Amino acid sequence: MKEPKLLFCCLGLLFTAGLLSGCGGREEKTTIMLDAGHDPTWPGTQAEISEEAYTLQLAQTVGTVLEESGRYEVTYTRTEEESLPVAERVRKIDEEKPDLVLSFHGDAIGSGDDRSQICILADVPQSPQHEASLQAAQALRQAFTQDDQVPFTGYLYYVPLRNETYQIQLVSSEDTAVHEEETLDLMSASVPVAQISLIRPDSAADREAWAGEAGMQDAADRILNGLDQFCASRSPSPTPGS
Repeated sequence: MKEPKLLFCCLGLLFTAGLLSGCGGREEKTTIMLDAGHDPTWPGTQAEISEEAYTLQLAQTVGTVLEESGRYEVTYTRTEEESLPVAERVRKIDEEKPDLVLSFHGDAIGSGDDRSQICILADVPQSPQHEASLQAAQALRQAFTQDDQVPFTGYLYYVPLRNETYQIQLVSSEDTAVHEEETLDLMSASVPVAQISLIRPDSAADREAWAGEAGMQDAADRILNGLDQFCASRSPSPTPGS
């Protein structure tokens, strides 16, 4: 009866070793750069909470959980309430070249005080980073799916209107057609980017779900789970007989 226990033990060690390695089966940790959307100069939505302050606190909470897992190296575009234009963020991303960028915003889909639909955006289909970005977005979608919540996953385009104005158009991830319109500036970076919006700052239901200490911890745990699934999907399949 000792042989099966030994086999299970070995399998457990192999599984643990796999989790401790990076995406794609590499031995080094996966590097995740966390981007807290907006800044004091461009603070985003201002309601009972500030979008700029919320995204910064969420990024720090997520970073702590990822680092404590031992499986991820975490970097940040900003770690304090400093002004940092998107162009500077892209430059920093391109210099450090993390494996994935997660950008946090407060643009969940909804209106009024009702619970919003979580919105997860990926690099557009024509982007060289599209495949990896979409895999990350889909893994995060699965991690946040609940009985009463199925996140939206897709792409954002700026549709030009008159007088240099534009309309935001959200397109489902199933629509892989090439669009001529521009997308988020941050997604011009040379690495995969996924943007996640858990709340609208002016929604009481959203704030109750994700803006408190318990909500942010829950979000961070779900993001960790989603990243683990993403890394598992990027790992090469074992060859037959190996």
